Amino acid sequence: MDLELLRRWVLGECDAGEREEVARWLAEDRSHERLVEVVRRMSAEPGAWTQSFDAGAAWSRVSRVVSSPEGERVVRVRTPGRVLSIGQRGGGAGFSGWRVAAWGLVAAAAIALGSKMAWGPLSRALSVPPASVPMREVIAARGQRAQVRLVDGTRVELAAGSRLTYPAAFTDSVRAVSLEGEAYFEVEHDARRPFLVRTRGGVTEDVGTSFVVRQYASDARLEVVVASGTVAVRAPGRNATTAREVGAGQLVRLDSSGGAEVRAVDLEQYLAWMHGRLVFRDTPFREVLAQLARWYDADFELADSTLASRRFTGAFQGESLDQIVSELAPPMHVRYERRGRTIVFSRMPGDR
Repeated sequence: MDLELLRRWVLGECDAGEREEVARWLAEDRSHERLVEVVRRMSAEPGAWTQSFDAGAAWSRVSRVVSSPEGERVVRVRTPGRVLSIGQRGGGAGFSGWRVAAWGLVAAAAIALGSKMAWGPLSRALSVPPASVPMREVIAARGQRAQVRLVDGTRVELAAGSRLTYPAAFTDSVRAVSLEGEAYFEVEHDARRPFLVRTRGGVTEDVGTSFVVRQYASDARLEVVVASGTVAVRAPGRNATTAREVGAGQLVRLDSSGGAEVRAVDLEQYLAWMHGRLVFRDTPFREVLAQLARWYDADFELADSTLASRRFTGAFQGESLDQIVSELAPPMHVRYERRGRTIVFSRMPGDR
């Protein structure tokens, strides 16, 4: 990555193509975020990009800083035709592993920028590890929903049975949160700092939009529905070039192998829960019951597993659990009984 491009990116001076290039590079490896933070700090220092330095002297300084007579801890920097090693011997009195890695980054940047890089500002930027940012968590228990507004202004609404983990402050070059369950995101867009939603089955990146992400612990597939704008969805560990872009009114399902299915959907079905409604369109009975279990904090059981694939179309708003169960039974051709807190569905007599 061209560090001059990164400098212009943090200053908002890149065109659309350059922004896309940086976004792809960031998505390839989370460690890239650290170098962006260094460039961001350097950009605030007067003359940081116009000073020059002696590369040989810089390497000597790195060697002096990390040298120690005992043990071994080495950082290797690979460049075309050249492998350079810096590090320390042994536990290193007063010299942390983080700082070894930091000076390794200094060395890599020195090679990348040559005489155009300012040694002093970059070494100062890396001299102190970044402060640890506390993580926060919001849980919407079964039978409840929750709302949270993140520090960047992004609004999140959690569906029942969902958990959102996020930093108290976004200090990196990307804004990343983790989700288990289902949530609606209305993102405050920032082209210089992508917004990422990480789930077990993939990564969803905002491209200026509002969208729903869904993957509960029991779900094999990640589902993303776009209400407005565009999102890019990719499997865990894949870079941005493999992402599928999805527009408003579309759903993408990502399976465990990274395969994606994209289709147009009725947004009401996927957004109605935010307004207190449950909408089902030709939905398998097992999925209907899973949603009702989270919504009403109830337990359901199917006495016959073949009932799971039967399909249901309908909507509920404000009904009690007893009302819903009694309304479900006739169209699904089932009967039900309560066993403690569990509602058991079984076939109607004569039903095959």
